[in-house]
Amino acid sequence: MKAFILPLLALFAPVALHATVYTVSNNGYPAQYGTIDEGINAASDGDTIYISGSGTVYAATTLSKSLTLIGETAFAPAGSFSATLSYLYLEPGAEYCHVVGLNFNSTVYVDCDNVVIERCKVDGYINVGGSDIRNGLVIRHCYLDMVYLNDMTNAIIANNVFVDNNYSYMIT
Repeated sequence: MKAFILPLLALFAPVALHATVYTVSNNGYPAQYGTIDEGINAASDGDTIYISGSGTVYAATTLSKSLTLIGETAFAPAGSFSATLSYLYLEPGAEYCHVVGLNFNSTVYVDCDNVVIERCKVDGYINVGGSDIRNGLVIRHCYLDMVYLNDMTNAIIANNVFVDNNYSYMIT
């Protein structure tokens, strides 16, 4: 049995190990791309896009690939900037997407399965739903206003701070 499994693993290992990291910056810092959409267009499923902090908000983005989006920080210290997007739409095809360390000044709309959103700041809300029942959402360590779960199963919402109408809630 071992003689069969080892050659099979050797055959598929190069496919699993071929992920690329792309950099995006709209503030003049060296990067491969100036917009998130350019980075997404260049990327393939399984790749990572690192988004530099900036004083300029990145444009609304629609994602239909299984990528990891990493922002420089959602909570920038005084004198520096976070990576802020105006809007993010995760449409079918973005299954297994991982969103980390981004600041959103509007909505994050999730219309696909198995999405992880962590260490983000959402000044609007996260809306999960669409035409099909969605499965496998994880939202953790975020600071946000609201989460709408429409036709959702198997959601984990943990260690977040919810702020709405001058009230703060912490759900653990």
